[in-house]
Amino acid sequence: MSAVSQGLIFRARHVLPVARPALEDGAVAVEGGRIVAVGPHRDVAGECPGFAAEDLGDAVLLPGLVNAHVHLDNSALAGKVPRGGGDFIGWIGRLLTIKDTIDVETKRDATEAAVRSLPGLGTAALGDVCPTLLSPPFLGLQPLRARVFIEVTGIGPERGSEKLAEAADNLRLAEGSHDGSRLQFSLSPHAPYSTDASVIAGIIAANAASQRISTFHLAESSEEVDFLTGKGERFEQAIRRWGYWCQGWRPPGVRPVAYFKCLGGLRPGTIAVHCVQLDDEDIALLAESGCSVCLCPRSNAYIGVGRPRIEDMLAAGIEPCLGTDGLGSVQSLSIFDEMAFVRSEYPGIEPSAVLRMATLNGALALGFADELGALSPGRLARFLVYSGPVEGDPEEALTSGIDHAKLCWAGGGDV
Repeated sequence: MSAVSQGLIFRARHVLPVARPALEDGAVAVEGGRIVAVGPHRDVAGECPGFAAEDLGDAVLLPGLVNAHVHLDNSALAGKVPRGGGDFIGWIGRLLTIKDTIDVETKRDATEAAVRSLPGLGTAALGDVCPTLLSPPFLGLQPLRARVFIEVTGIGPERGSEKLAEAADNLRLAEGSHDGSRLQFSLSPHAPYSTDASVIAGIIAANAASQRISTFHLAESSEEVDFLTGKGERFEQAIRRWGYWCQGWRPPGVRPVAYFKCLGGLRPGTIAVHCVQLDDEDIALLAESGCSVCLCPRSNAYIGVGRPRIEDMLAAGIEPCLGTDGLGSVQSLSIFDEMAFVRSEYPGIEPSAVLRMATLNGALALGFADELGALSPGRLARFLVYSGPVEGDPEEALTSGIDHAKLCWAGGGDV
């Protein structure tokens, strides 16, 4: 589509602003790389006299998608880690073993290829968990906004402090290599079973003070719940093998969500990822906390850890976002594919709610909502055009599986 320096109106049969209801015979007006008007075509044309026009016919316009949780440095694992079959401990062990056999050059090449694929999948922004800093050099070359989370593991104050110092060095290195216009960085604890309580609390408090965003894996498996409540001897043995353990450490004796609440993790500016193993009290705690929840249902199904209670979260007022997780546990990094999976597994959820999970909710979670996540005045003029066949409700069509070859970008705005 045309690069835009002067005013231009994009007209299409369907426009999906996300932050307002879908429009038929809608239009988006852009100028200077920003959206200046969205609405019915007649209204936008009247509001923006003198603007040139580009009629996209039967196409659908929608915001770029947000992949709020991905592990790009696991891209070399594509097709290499078998399905989990419900054994989370065994699956993680296999992933770590296989990952250790792959050389750095192969990992780097796979990461670069994965990053290059993201714009073609409709991705405008992402949250990448990347302790190795493999992805930032490639992310900086693509028209993407990214928040890169440098992960910290290690149980026990001494071990945790060592790993935190290593991660802090990587944070300084990353921020010294990028100007912050497209990529932003922060430290993040990995999970309650792999990161010391003092490190978790310290990272979250420091990020809150500096207005950085934290992310962490939470309540992903029943084994995690058992371990934290003091019933997970097998998980303890595995953590020892994986190198996270410290002699003398004791599980907190509470469920993961309550544990993170005690550590200050349930607050605005944090993203709890997976949240599969939740009871009613957990959902209530998340809902009242103001923290974001990111779901990766395809990954959960592949590993076999269960289904997130999405309907109950929505009913409680939680507005989750979506992530793909890494290619070790999904077949693609497409959020369109993630939406289609949600629609197939949760047919009672409205298509508009699923589209919001894939766009505005993710932008809000990652701190990019001022510029991405919806079609509205002031946001960046970078949006998707889908030219594939659409019958009936366009939100239903686009959340139920698409031909990615029919996607392109329009607007001319630069992230």
